[in-house]
Amino acid sequence: MFDRIDEQYLLRVLGQNQVLLFLGAGFSRDTRNQLGSQLPSGRDLSKLFWEFLGYEGEYDGTSLAEMYQAVLASGIKHKVVEEFLNSHLLCAEIPTEYDQLVRVFWYRIYTTNVDNLVEEVYRRSGGPQLDILIYPKDDIRERDQLLDRIQLIHLKEALNFWSVAN
Repeated sequence: MFDRIDEQYLLRVLGQNQVLLFLGAGFSRDTRNQLGSQLPSGRDLSKLFWEFLGYEGEYDGTSLAEMYQAVLASGIKHKVVEEFLNSHLLCAEIPTEYDQLVRVFWYRIYTTNVDNLVEEVYRRSGGPQLDILIYPKDDIRERDQLLDRIQLIHLKEALNFWSVAN
């Protein structure tokens, strides 16, 4: 996959704590939620919203953004929506393979996921503390020069009333 020069470069920048980690769709797929199921993809979550709202018929492919807006506009109590999201999007079972994540001191970690996988892996590892930021709501600042903390930046402001740091 890498040639020797690429490998040397990667090892050098890892050693200098200059590597960004970007996590996106699929990273959390080996985990299980509080219901014992795989964490849903965006399409799966749209379908779950469809069922949660009690829409009749088969899921018609409506986008996640539209389904989320429908949930917000439904009048369903905030607490009920929060419990639904928690049960589907919070990790309850995380394979130990994910613990490798904390072996590198990342310059920053960016994610488009709304689950709590990274937070839970860092919590159970006892490794560096995470500064959890949600872009664009939170200001992105310079990283901790003492290397005691790593910034985890969520690039999804969707589901903004539901805290991904549950």
